[in-house]
Amino acid sequence: MKARTSFYYKLSNKERADLKAYVRQLVRETYKQDSEGLYRRFVKLTAVTLHNDFGFGRKRIDKLFYSISKISQIEKQKELWKQIDKIVGDQLKLYFSNENYNNFEE
Repeated sequence: MKARTSFYYKLSNKERADLKAYVRQLVRETYKQDSEGLYRRFVKLTAVTLHNDFGFGRKRIDKLFYSISKISQIEKQKELWKQIDKIVGDQLKLYFSNENYNNFEE
């Protein structure tokens, strides 16, 4: 009976480390592309819904996305999301989970 071993175990420690780094980089790139694709599709769906259901034109939709972009660039992200969660939950009464504030840098 022949035992078959993976090529991985024939690699040197440096080659293994290089391979792991390469795989990690590929995973990061793939995740980034998938995230950007999901975000782009969500933005498109939002634009179409605002247009079809609420009569928004190009100018109002552009203004909305510009405002979102401007708000998202605020440096104190933790405080921003605490405030947004408060408005969404307390004032608007929309049922979203609060953000995990520990994931934000101070």
